[in-house]
Amino acid sequence: KILAWKCVESNINPTSTSSHTVGLIDNISGHRAGCATDCPGDSTFIRLGWLRQKVRERMALCQTQTVDFENAMAQMTVFPNPSGDKTLFLNIDLKQIVPFELVITDAQGKQVWSESIQPNQLHFAKTLNLNYLANGLYFCTIRAASFSTSEKIILGF
Repeated sequence: KILAWKCVESNINPTSTSSHTVGLIDNISGHRAGCATDCPGDSTFIRLGWLRQKVRERMALCQTQTVDFENAMAQMTVFPNPSGDKTLFLNIDLKQIVPFELVITDAQGKQVWSESIQPNQLHFAKTLNLNYLANGLYFCTIRAASFSTSEKIILGF
């Protein structure tokens, strides 16, 4: 229930993947997927696929918010995340060529950076150097006319 709540809250697809320093890993993974460890142990590790599906099913039952990953207007990948040198690479895949705004907010919701984008193709890539920001938790958001999606980012570690 907690994983489903967090996935709804952060617009995370529990059955999809995201970029990690080691490459793409499942959004719900054991530590061993990205680190040299045996965590969470073989008995739990083999059940993660089942867990991802149960989280997705639980999310579908939530009446507070509809999450439609397959029909989302944009998918965003941010890497590396966390970023030690505060340089981020954004890959954004759009379903339609529409203007949008990229916004970065701090953990308290204060906007610390934004840029209006007028894309001319369905794939958009951007490099951000955010070394002027303090270490910590931020959110990178795409805002279009009737759509928004966010990714949590960690700067410095």
